[in-house]
Amino acid sequence: MLDNFDKADTLAFLWEGTGRTRGQAAIAAILSNPNFTNVLPTCVTVEEIDEYAAATEFPLTLEETAAVEALWSENFGVTNRYEMKLKASR
Repeated sequence: MLDNFDKADTLAFLWEGTGRTRGQAAIAAILSNPNFTNVLPTCVTVEEIDEYAAATEFPLTLEETAAVEALWSENFGVTNRYEMKLKASR
């Protein structure tokens, strides 16, 4: 779980100083990938619905999309702390 927070922190450039909220940045990043056609975020309040629906007003730039793809290909620079080595079978 902590690895996911570390990965998310590498994407701060998507919301800091861009006018996007963290949630909008997450949705915009997912939608910038042509392999995804929709996003179904968990919404608890009407305000969250409004926030997430507005994500399409802040699409990623080509540069941001390229940066996300580069980070993704390198596992966001995070080493998996929970990977367990397999024991050899006897």
